[in-house]
Amino acid sequence: MGISRRLSECSRIALPLVPDEGVRPDEQAAIDAIRGVEDVVGCQRLKPEGSVPTPDWRVTLADGRVADVEVTLAADGAELSFWAQMSEVEIDPETGMKRHKPKRWPDSRMRLEWHVWVSDHHPADNKKRPVKELVEALVNLLSSVEAGGGTGEEMLVAANDQLAPATLIMNRPGFLGRVTREIAQHPGGLAHDDFDAQIVEAVRRQGHWYPESFWNPETAREVRVVKPPESVGTPSGAIVTHASTGDSSFGWLDPLLPTLRNCVDRKVAKDQMGNAPGKKWLTVMLEGSAGWQLADLLDAGSQAPPLSELDDFEFGCFDEVWAIAKHPHIKSYVVLRLPGPEEGWHLVAVPRV
Repeated sequence: MGISRRLSECSRIALPLVPDEGVRPDEQAAIDAIRGVEDVVGCQRLKPEGSVPTPDWRVTLADGRVADVEVTLAADGAELSFWAQMSEVEIDPETGMKRHKPKRWPDSRMRLEWHVWVSDHHPADNKKRPVKELVEALVNLLSSVEAGGGTGEEMLVAANDQLAPATLIMNRPGFLGRVTREIAQHPGGLAHDDFDAQIVEAVRRQGHWYPESFWNPETAREVRVVKPPESVGTPSGAIVTHASTGDSSFGWLDPLLPTLRNCVDRKVAKDQMGNAPGKKWLTVMLEGSAGWQLADLLDAGSQAPPLSELDDFEFGCFDEVWAIAKHPHIKSYVVLRLPGPEEGWHLVAVPRV
């Protein structure tokens, strides 16, 4: 269904509309989701007059209420970039939904196929470390493990022993002593006070598979082989990467609140609701980890979090905050509606059409 048709269906009362090309996909999705929750009898795409800040939509509900709706996209660019590099994107022909699948990296230096899980909980801190750099280091390591021989299970153990996180290696007995001696034996080439760089170079000389992880060990990507490598009948081996980012919300609202607070603060500063004739709604369209966390919240069902988690949430100039995301597994929107602590909150799934 095209945007023009959806807008004409939405505008059941005589309200002017701006040209269709001005509607972003996230803005249209916000209205579609709202219409799945509220009985909307009219909606108007608002156009700024000069430099006057203006919200995106004005909706009229069946009970006569009017609400101005500001739409904002909460997407972590670094996270989306990581997913784009680490996985393949495919479209489900039945649902039309986009999903990520493991990416295969063939390389003639290997003879087996290795399934590797790469988790990045801090994409912004790691955005300067290209995924190809990490994969190249993995090829060097895994081809070396293959050359050492053994059963698949033995190679799995050998690889994961070397893939231990930098933080774990740094806490092993004797690590600091070895690094200190290495630095003392190779004093040239780096500034004396650049201790981080000296550690990275010392670890590199000790043969660590990916010394770059020691630049920021607390936020470095975690890498593990998830099953014994096996032959798949191809001329060369390959690495198959399974990506993950962020944390599950485990059915709790708290992990989402910082994202929502940031969006509220940013939009309050722009003062786009000054001329609203009725209710003021902020709609936050969630992508990436935040979208998965919202789906986790829905899937928790009766175990959803208590209202007390909103005690310190500030709505600013907004009467309601809506958080909306595409469910990762079913063709629906997940809609979390926060109408204020005194009124409770609502969490529903809305079909995507």
